[in-house]
Amino acid sequence: MKYFKKYLYKVVFSLFVINSLIVAQLIEPENLVYMGAFLTPEWVSDTECWEYGGTAMAYYPLGDADEVADGYPGSIIASGFDVLQYFSEISIPIPIISASKNIAELNTAETLQPFSDVTGGLFNALLEEMPRVGVEYLPAQREQTSNKLYYCWGSHFQEMGEGSDMPSHSWSEVDLQNPQTAGAWWLGNVSNYSGNDYMFSIPKEWANSNSLNMLLVSGRYRDGGWSGFGPSLYAFSPWLSGNPPVNGDTLEVIQFLQYSSNYNGVPSPSYKLNNYEHSDEWTGGAWLTTENSSAVIFVGTKGVGEAWYGNENGPCLECDNRGWWSAEFESQILFYDPADFSSVVQGTMEPYEPQPYAVMNIDSVLFHLRSTQQWYHLGATSYDRVNQLLYIFEPGRFGEDRTLVHVWKIKNSAVGIIDKPQTINDFQLYQNYPNPFNSTTTIVYEIPLLQQAKHKSLEGAMGGLVTLKIYNILGQKVATLVNQKHKAGTYKVQFDATYLSSGIYYYQLKSDGFSQTRKLVILK
Repeated sequence: MKYFKKYLYKVVFSLFVINSLIVAQLIEPENLVYMGAFLTPEWVSDTECWEYGGTAMAYYPLGDADEVADGYPGSIIASGFDVLQYFSEISIPIPIISASKNIAELNTAETLQPFSDVTGGLFNALLEEMPRVGVEYLPAQREQTSNKLYYCWGSHFQEMGEGSDMPSHSWSEVDLQNPQTAGAWWLGNVSNYSGNDYMFSIPKEWANSNSLNMLLVSGRYRDGGWSGFGPSLYAFSPWLSGNPPVNGDTLEVIQFLQYSSNYNGVPSPSYKLNNYEHSDEWTGGAWLTTENSSAVIFVGTKGVGEAWYGNENGPCLECDNRGWWSAEFESQILFYDPADFSSVVQGTMEPYEPQPYAVMNIDSVLFHLRSTQQWYHLGATSYDRVNQLLYIFEPGRFGEDRTLVHVWKIKNSAVGIIDKPQTINDFQLYQNYPNPFNSTTTIVYEIPLLQQAKHKSLEGAMGGLVTLKIYNILGQKVATLVNQKHKAGTYKVQFDATYLSSGIYYYQLKSDGFSQTRKLVILK
């Protein structure tokens, strides 16, 4: 049953107008502070192990209440051995940074709920061939009387066999031993190759204004371009169709992101993620927010250089281990601007137009990399929005490569007003200090009171959109420090460049036709 029609979207968006005086800042790679890693529990049996696991993960804020004092409250509910896709709940111990990448130095999570089959028998056919699974937790919604875990289930090949024509979404209780699984449901008219892998939640404030209170997103990237030449993303909310929806029901969706797909032939024109390769593998996502900034991220393994279909040695259609390969692979985080998805929903951007504004390579923190051509660096991810902690799985294999979880703290962007506006008559960008610098520097700039705002009070008047960006000597953007409207005044920004190499860079201030660029030097 469908409750929302296209014509209704425009009516709702006229009621939920985003405040035009506030433009959220973007979370940049330098805002992610690495806290370390911890190990998943040791192998017990083939049905109770984390090796080759971590393909789906949800942060559960009510789990492991005894650990609040250590700064890492809550727990993680995630999938283990990928052939079975059983789910377990584990604690979150204090992460450790091991300079030598020695797993013996890491803390180990404790099992809070043992592995359990939560499929309710609904998705067994989908788990027979390279299953793809996502999970997210939300507290009770609308008429619901208990908190829920939401799932999406898929298979690498879904155009053949028993699972070729199956709905893909469900929910269950948080009690994994008594899941009371409900479903299965179709995700709108979305292809099974585009909507049943990763899943994460949307901040309520954003959903209220942009996605008809739909608080979940589901998507997928399937190598070879079958799901699209980049990650896809669709908003949905099963509780809007019932408690639970009828088995086999179709859930209404709102499209956020969908590049061209070649599943039914090579498209023309072709719309792609920047630097797209068929060998890419985006395995997780999260909607990051802090007090003053946000970003939508995708994590996964990025193909770099020449790409081919065959094995690691070259094209080979008859090889047993055939697949999409590249000359090299990198662990990457893609950063998208949530405002782009708002524009897609409102019809001012096409769903294939959003592109990442930043990319972060995290190979340096991984434990199990053996070569630059190693496949599948990362698994699923989840986000603790209250404590601003990001969790990402690094899958392990049977033996010494234990599956572990990496942790980042998301810090607020450091932008603050430091002066009154009365004496400021023009834009001004000052030289950063110190300069040269090793890791952090301060940039100061002035924003005048604009003519169109002079009828307002000095304290409340807002100027135009202000951006402050960092570029390398090739003119490539490496960071966005400011992207918001300001009151008139003098501002300072802390720029953390610990993730950048030594060299000459440029910072550029733009606003209302004004543009000024200065040079800074990083020495390490």
